[in-house]
Amino acid sequence: MAVAALPSREELAAWYELLGRDPHEVDEAGGMEPLSSAAGITSIRSAAGAPEPATGEEVADHLLGLADWVGTVAEEPSAPEVTELELAAEETAEQLYERLRELSDRIGADGTVRSTFFRRAAWLVDELPVQEQARFGRLIIDRLQQDPFAERFAGHLNDLALATLIVTVARHERLDASDLARDVGRTAERHGTLLRLVDAVSQSLADLEDAHRLRRHGGHEQVGPLQAAVDPAVLSSVSAAISEEDRELAESFPLEVEQGRALALVTLVDVFLAGPREEQLPRLLENVTLRLREAVVRGDAALVGEVMAALERGVQVASPEVRAAIERAWAQTLTGQVVADAAVSLAREGSRLQARVLEPFGAAAIGPVVRSLGEDVGDAIKEELSHLLGEVAEGHRALLHDQVSRQRPDVIAQLLPVVARADDPSAQALLARLASRSEPELLLAVVDVLERQPPVTAASTVAGVARRAAAPEVRRRSLEVLAGLGEPGREELQALGSGRAEPRLPFRWRWTARRLLHRARRPG
Repeated sequence: MAVAALPSREELAAWYELLGRDPHEVDEAGGMEPLSSAAGITSIRSAAGAPEPATGEEVADHLLGLADWVGTVAEEPSAPEVTELELAAEETAEQLYERLRELSDRIGADGTVRSTFFRRAAWLVDELPVQEQARFGRLIIDRLQQDPFAERFAGHLNDLALATLIVTVARHERLDASDLARDVGRTAERHGTLLRLVDAVSQSLADLEDAHRLRRHGGHEQVGPLQAAVDPAVLSSVSAAISEEDRELAESFPLEVEQGRALALVTLVDVFLAGPREEQLPRLLENVTLRLREAVVRGDAALVGEVMAALERGVQVASPEVRAAIERAWAQTLTGQVVADAAVSLAREGSRLQARVLEPFGAAAIGPVVRSLGEDVGDAIKEELSHLLGEVAEGHRALLHDQVSRQRPDVIAQLLPVVARADDPSAQALLARLASRSEPELLLAVVDVLERQPPVTAASTVAGVARRAAAPEVRRRSLEVLAGLGEPGREELQALGSGRAEPRLPFRWRWTARRLLHRARRPG
């Protein structure tokens, strides 16, 4: 390929779509050149027949040692042998790794077989128990520079799939996922997008686990009409006769009720039960995710409820591998950006995003709404989002505070006045936890909120900030707040000024504490 000019965003999108196609499909269409021309791509050129399998003629025989090499290579696997790969009973990560590596070594330069093999290999890894997935991921990460199979396996994963594998390893080994992603990114020469995706996957998994934990402890999840209407017995009798038209309907179900939306969603569940074809599942879930996001942005609570109900039903009836794919798509649908876009879009129409639109997501909506306040939106929108957060998180205050603590310092500072209620014990625990951090902006926000809390509970936390803070403005502000917290604050000031507090304040700050204490005790 050659880049003749700076591609436009539309040309790049079309080019990436072409690159994602199966090589056999590209070959049947005459190669990349006619496809790119039909797609309106003028800035990127490629050979007429590309991509073509290697012929061996690219390298001279005396350099390749072709005759000796051919005599030692095992017979190449057939396409059916690759497409019918299955996980063996109780197969471990190490056993699967060795089996896949041996098969990979036998695959020649045929792009179709190779691409199919690595797609199928990724599916097999997804079928492993989570701890075995983590062990397989560790094998890949550790051998990226030594083992060609590990390098090829990682190379065939898109950034999102690789990010998910990294997060699985990090969570299993109790490592920082971002640090692990940086190491992998340097080794595998991946773009910085990988880091952002690792953070997004980590947040999504945390949201999903929060929702599951809430469900296990008796939390109420709203469901739409489809979950009660679709009976498993009906599904099993229908699934055996799903036509190609049914699959296409499920894959691109309409938005409008009058266009058969209910039928398309029922068919979607049928396809989940029957088992989507390997190449169909990513397209199907991508469309579901897109429709859900569009429905949230439009404030269409009915559609959100119906699609989420269909997904929940799919999780109940699908095979483990399809179930895992559905749950990943579900977890990645609602993001802070989607919530912010919805709030902005509806505000332009003179409306606002209602809590009932996010209700089908259950407790998993709390994290995205929290993160939406960190997006680039105006103050009026942030005020609306803060109000929405209070509605979505009602009854889940501990979960809300846990989500808040994961955000950037500037976002936490913005959220604290909204979430830190004086009558909430979990809010006091959040403030105490944040008071041990080191970021000046965050500590100032914590002290400002504590100033409005009951002095009996606030004074000791503010004094702790004064003792530990390195920034002069934080220490000064903490001492000033203590002076206004009544008798509990004056007791802490006296201890700080006397030098009895550990760690001991420098003389300058002990003198400031004594001066503020004297002023606070002065009548009037």
